[in-house]
Amino acid sequence: MVTQLAIGTVLICVNIVISAYAAWGLELFIARYARLLVPNRRRPHFVFAMAGVSLLAQLIVTVGVWLWALTFWWVGALPDFEHSLYFALVCYSTLGLGDIVLPDQWRILSGMTAANGFLSFGIVTALMIETLRHVRFAHGSAQAPRT
Repeated sequence: MVTQLAIGTVLICVNIVISAYAAWGLELFIARYARLLVPNRRRPHFVFAMAGVSLLAQLIVTVGVWLWALTFWWVGALPDFEHSLYFALVCYSTLGLGDIVLPDQWRILSGMTAANGFLSFGIVTALMIETLRHVRFAHGSAQAPRT
């Protein structure tokens, strides 16, 4: 059990750090290129901003799923990488189908995967909302973002 908790805690921390760096990078990008968010006839600012942050969100989630999948495969919890990736995706998304389950000695990791995914989806949702706020502010249709 201690091994599972240690592995799960490390993976959750790594995923949080990845999300934090992504948020920081997005903030730097928005601060540097805020003028590009101001609309004109040739630049659909909202579409580009939301598409970009959506791709970043998908990248964060994908990296998280792959880290968990590699871990399941590395510890031998599942027979092959395909099963590991599928299981990680189902757990990370908190779908939890139950068609594949971990052996008893690794089952705590499945709950930790779901908790990490739940947290990750919250973080990427916050990134998307914050980007929308910046775009709306640049457009002048909202109050200035509070810092």
